[in-house]
Amino acid sequence: MYPEADLPFSPQCIAAARLQYQPVRPLQLSLMGKFTGKQQFSYIQHEAFSLPAYTQFNFSALYSGSFIGSSDFELGFYINNILGNQPLCNAWGYEAAFLSGETSYREAGYYVLAPRHYMLKFVLKI
Repeated sequence: MYPEADLPFSPQCIAAARLQYQPVRPLQLSLMGKFTGKQQFSYIQHEAFSLPAYTQFNFSALYSGSFIGSSDFELGFYINNILGNQPLCNAWGYEAAFLSGETSYREAGYYVLAPRHYMLKFVLKI
């Protein structure tokens, strides 16, 4: 039906990079960034059915060690979406066309990226 349409939810550019720093042996710090280009969320190819490009940054700190004996552990702290921005990252939409010639009807709904959030992780290897 739309032979030259962009595939929905397939941006032409996705790029990611990570900076990693290990100030001391058991501690590892990482800063990760990801860019997602503009994308369509429908085969209709109408500007109303596209998501703008956005960039997201995450941070992590991991500490590895061992308890007395043979048990190893890992403690991790994560901050996702450091900037706290909430761009549109997912959506749905449709267009209804009428045989009577009436103006077509479009509707779309959008989902935003989660705001800044934190996670703490503890792994015990036995």
